[in-house]
Amino acid sequence: MSTGGQKLERQIDALTAAGCRKIFADKKSGKTDLRPELKACHAFLDVGDTLAVPSLDRYGRSLQDLINMVAALGAPSTRSGAAAEGSSPT
Repeated sequence: MSTGGQKLERQIDALTAAGCRKIFADKKSGKTDLRPELKACHAFLDVGDTLAVPSLDRYGRSLQDLINMVAALGAPSTRSGAAAEGSSPT
């Protein structure tokens, strides 16, 4: 569940400002593997796409979880990055 600086609206604003063409948002806690929007996001990615997240802790819940998900993307031509307010994922 998002709290304080993790409010969904702020995350969406940061991703929109970064130029994201599609935004996926799970509204339940990501402590479990049941994250249907994350799975839809991964399925949406094409070779050469950039995956932007508001912060890495919103993508993976632990370092190992983050490593596993980035590795599962598989293609070296798919980039990932964190998009903070006022920054660009590229």
